[in-house]
Amino acid sequence: KNSETLKINDVIAFRAMLQPPKAREFSDDFDFNLDAKFKKIGAYGFVIGETRTMREAEISSFDDWFTNLREIIRGKILNVISGDEAAIAAAFLIGDQTQISSEMMQKIRNSGLAHLLSISGFHLSLASAICFVITRFLLSRSEYLALRFDLKKFAAIAAIIGTYFYLKIAASPLPAQRAFVMVVLVLLALFVGEKINAKRSIMFAAICLILLNPLAVFNISFQLTFAAILMLTVLRINSDRNDHFLLKILKYFSHIILVSIAVQIATAPFLMRSFHNLSLLGFVANILAIPLTSFIVMPLGFLALFLMIFSGEKFCLILFAHSISLIEKIAVMTNNLEFSSIIVPAMSGFGIILAICAILIFCLLQTRFRFVGILIFSLSFVTIFFDKKPDILFESHQKFFAVKTADGLIFSKNLRPSKQRQSWMDKMNEKEFKSLQSHPQQNIFCEENRCVINQDKKFLVLLKRNRTSEICKNDFDVIVNLTAKYQIPSCVAASKIKIENRDFYLKGGQFFKYNGEIFTF
Repeated sequence: KNSETLKINDVIAFRAMLQPPKAREFSDDFDFNLDAKFKKIGAYGFVIGETRTMREAEISSFDDWFTNLREIIRGKILNVISGDEAAIAAAFLIGDQTQISSEMMQKIRNSGLAHLLSISGFHLSLASAICFVITRFLLSRSEYLALRFDLKKFAAIAAIIGTYFYLKIAASPLPAQRAFVMVVLVLLALFVGEKINAKRSIMFAAICLILLNPLAVFNISFQLTFAAILMLTVLRINSDRNDHFLLKILKYFSHIILVSIAVQIATAPFLMRSFHNLSLLGFVANILAIPLTSFIVMPLGFLALFLMIFSGEKFCLILFAHSISLIEKIAVMTNNLEFSSIIVPAMSGFGIILAICAILIFCLLQTRFRFVGILIFSLSFVTIFFDKKPDILFESHQKFFAVKTADGLIFSKNLRPSKQRQSWMDKMNEKEFKSLQSHPQQNIFCEENRCVINQDKKFLVLLKRNRTSEICKNDFDVIVNLTAKYQIPSCVAASKIKIENRDFYLKGGQFFKYNGEIFTF
């Protein structure tokens, strides 16, 4: 209620309701629990009532200083720009995408331009290049230094420091950490006068990030950034200095198309696994957006960052906002094209393993055997046809269940149209909603307080309070409790599969296959 008085780094006291990270609603949904572990988040919640400030903001650590600086930059952006332009500007400069409207963010994803908002290789390379050029230029003004020292080495050290400074401003997302390690390796190679091996530097960066946080391998940002950068090392279009200017431009745009398509293919398994969505026309948007971002948007953004030191960023931020609006228009235009993006089945875990092995084989090997990677990569997509969907599904909040039958997916009750209902139908490839009331089933018998499902195993589903004597007959294989107020009585045999309130609370939806295999998440 009094959040406008709070400042970053204030120490505050409040009452709050805390709960575990959101459980998965469906068997192949995004895993919020694993994501929270990666981010070292123990619980989420909301404040009840007002907060009390125990201690005013103070900078007590290195990270506090950068957090404060990040908020100062955000404030300067918001003083000049508003709406999605301000949110996208913050994403470009400090890596914060949270304020972008969900509608605009969806259009950006569907158009294949989401990679532009991620602080990664381009941003850190640009930061290091600016630091390197400026430092070398300034030092070269001194005849004494220019004649006695190798200024490239001093410039390389300054570039490393400047790049780290920008990494901290951007809150160190995983793609930026990967890019930082690689930039440092390039600058160190320049410092010692050696050539850099791109593939070795990529794998070294991967090892560093895994050692810092082993859970990083399960993070979608980690998977996407390394799949993309490995593919970039394979695709090279050589440009001759003697080429005609028009030929150079043609090669530049053809390279954008080739890289966009190749990266989209390489990252497709991971996008299918996490988002069930693929952009088909990303290369169309990238043809326009990448040159715009490289030569106009980001240079204006970095210039605005520099001018913030002297409070002279206003005019530059206005131009920055106008250039961002062009990026938005490209995203909207591409999103409106037919088949700009499609909903796809989720990639299986085994398919992801095959895809990773295929990418490593194709990108790292130097022999003809590398082309076996293309075959293995193709096979990874075949696995989606062997990934059996669950046959009985119980909703995470214990409100309803659904059974896959010969008539399709049958819901236990009539449900009004909702995002969750549509999500279940999409993931089970159902076009029409069906319930037990409209499509009664012989193997599903429901009363007011219970349902009995006779499939490969006999399921007893508790809808309301039941007589203990009826439950204690133990004439079932699986008992599922959908009564949040009551517990399964202790008389249920230990050999039975029991799904209790605690299972739904901690693990979310419960999913079964007819062979008796249980999937709990």
